[in-house]
Order: sequence, then C-alpha cells, then structure tokens
Amino acid sequence: MAKHSLVQGDSFAYDYSLKSGDDFDDNWTGTWAIVDQLGAGRSTLASGTLTRSSGLKEFELRVTPASTNTIPVGDYKLVVQMTNSVINFNNEIVQDDMKITAQGI
Repeated sequence: MAKHSLVQGDSFAYDYSLKSGDDFDDNWTGTWAIVDQLGAGRSTLASGTLTRSSGLKEFELRVTPASTNTIPVGDYKLVVQMTNSVINFNNEIVQDDMKITAQGI
C-alpha cells in the first residue's frame, strides 16, 4: 500500500520539520519530484521546490492541480531532497510510494 495517495488533478500538501527544534536558516533548500521509478532511466512527472515556513521550523511541500492533472493513474515515487551548501549537506530524505488515482466526479 502506498504511503501517499493523490487524486489526479488534485492538490497535495505535506510538511517536513526538524526533530531537534532548530530552525531552517537561509542556507537550506528543498526540492521534490514525483518519478516513475528510482535510479537511472527514471522519468520525472512533476517537480518543484519546498517553501520554508514563516516560523522557520518546517519546509512545506505543495503540489498544485496543474502539476497533477497530466500524471497518468498509477504507482509512483515521491522523492524529497534537502540541501545546505554551507555545511556540505545533501540528502534525499524521502523515497515514498505514491499512488495517483482517477477523479471520482
């Protein structure tokens, strides 16, 4: 069973926070993608950047209907990568299963 499910053409939101209670300073960036598979030869069906919350405690992943309405119904991977060039940090923190389902209305 997929960890995330999304109806084709709908929005999707998920927030990532630090467990330590620290802030995300200006050196942190985040990106997300919905891909058909992991590894070489993958196709990216939608992608974007994470938005840092005003409280600096979370990064917000927001996928718009415009990004999802062209993704065919099926099983995919949601990947999220966090980067901080000042401390030489780059880590793909999420590789979750995601299911895109058909509109019911």
